[in-house]
Amino acid sequence: MKLKDLLQSLGLLSVPRTSGSSGLQVFVPIEPIYTFEQTRRITTFIANYFQ
Repeated sequence: MKLKDLLQSLGLLSVPRTSGSSGLQVFVPIEPIYTFEQTRRITTFIANYFQ
């Protein structure tokens, strides 16, 4: 499964982007209603699941 497909299945838009020295990143815009901890939990879950 591709990362884009996984994020789409969760209803999340994703956009690849480059940042120069950091290489390739995946930008996922989210509503500013979530706390840092909530965002960190879901991104950690998605990264572990995808791995």
